Amino acid sequence: MADTNTDKAIKGAHSQTLVVAIRAVLSLLYFSIMSRLLSPADFGYFALITAVTNILNSLSEAGLGSAVIQKKEAGRDFRSTAFTLSLITGSFFTLILFIFAEQFSNMVCGTDTLTLAFRMMSAIIFLQSVNNITWASYMKKLDFFKFGILQISAEVLGYIIGIILAYHGYGFYAIVWVSISYQISLTIILAILRKYDFKIIIVKGYIRGIMRYGGWLTGAVILRNFTDEIDKIIIGRLLPITDLGAINRPSGFVSRISSSVNGIFDTVLFPILSSIQDSPDQISRAYIKVMSLISTFSLLMASFLTLGSKLIIDIFFGPQWEKLQLILVIFSLSLVVTGFSRIADSFFRSLGIVRNYFFARLINWVISITLVSIGCYFDILGAAIGMALASLLSCIIKYLMQVKYIEVSFKELMMSLLDNIKYPAVLLIVSSVIMVTFPYGDYVGIAVYSLLLLASLFLSPKLFGKVFQEVVIDRYVSKFKKKLSR
Repeated sequence: MADTNTDKAIKGAHSQTLVVAIRAVLSLLYFSIMSRLLSPADFGYFALITAVTNILNSLSEAGLGSAVIQKKEAGRDFRSTAFTLSLITGSFFTLILFIFAEQFSNMVCGTDTLTLAFRMMSAIIFLQSVNNITWASYMKKLDFFKFGILQISAEVLGYIIGIILAYHGYGFYAIVWVSISYQISLTIILAILRKYDFKIIIVKGYIRGIMRYGGWLTGAVILRNFTDEIDKIIIGRLLPITDLGAINRPSGFVSRISSSVNGIFDTVLFPILSSIQDSPDQISRAYIKVMSLISTFSLLMASFLTLGSKLIIDIFFGPQWEKLQLILVIFSLSLVVTGFSRIADSFFRSLGIVRNYFFARLINWVISITLVSIGCYFDILGAAIGMALASLLSCIIKYLMQVKYIEVSFKELMMSLLDNIKYPAVLLIVSSVIMVTFPYGDYVGIAVYSLLLLASLFLSPKLFGKVFQEVVIDRYVSKFKKKLSR
């Protein structure tokens, strides 16, 4: 990536990291409280609700927001056309969910238990369609911090309402109200600020370009959500609802963290990569650099979550969830590949190769259904392993589907990845052996890993590889060392 683009990415990452850090702290606090107030069945039911809602919301979004970001010159008429199309699709799928709520409930859980919840969640689809193009406009202008603060304000209100309702025994409806309250609050805030105004018009000249890009992207996103949510539906049908709630807790915990951290890269990179989409050399350099960085960060996250799995369950889940430690470890280790997969998505969208993205997602969807279904025959542990294997295969397929456009050979990619992750990987293996061998191994293992990691950062930074040293250590650790030496 050219220096100017690297600087833009780092500057954007700084502000986005601050936002993500605040949201992560609030989310973990909320997660910890709700894990103690609600039952596994409540989380199981909500997982089924979000599975259906997310899929329909993908259809509603139709790639319209991403089309605004990817378009190099997106004037007001272009954005207004996208906004109008967003309102139309949002209204349509809101009605679909509201009218057929009972049918959706019977489909996912065999009863009409979730009918009212689905009708309530239909409001979210419409509200997101209203906010979709405004969000895209903020991202295109790299206003990550400003939009993040607005999100935090809306989330705090939603969390408070959800906790109060959960305390008073409203079950999974408490989580439903968190989602609804967040969208209502964000819509009101954006309406008051009116930073980006749109007209309700459709300019025919823009429709074809928007729908061609958005159409393939929508198909890919739908399949992505099918892939992400189909495991919940399959597990909910093949295993008891309490098992779905049980596996969704560690899965959701890890997903929150990975989405937050990987989202920093994805959010910042998408508009920047879109601006250099016509420069193959810059794209190739960016791919090597970004994939090496995200793989290193993902491995570091996976290491701390794996070594601290028992502590995490005791602090954030509560003692009733202790039997899920091994499942938490499986999902934690899968972070190494989910980060790679998330950034691969950003390259698909930025380069406009959404047709390939669709077919990559289609293949991954079939693989996910197959592996999770087989895994369910071996209880929730088998399901978790199936989900992790599907994530690994997803990375391989995505690379194969975009290698022609990024012009990075498999050998070149592997050499760069290994250069950056080999040392943290060795530390994880050694610390894991300590964790399962020695008394108080959970504490000793994570202490050894942390101390060796910190010592290496200051004393032998070359162990972390060329890219990580250049972008992270030389920029931050070296400056910190200079301040200490004064």
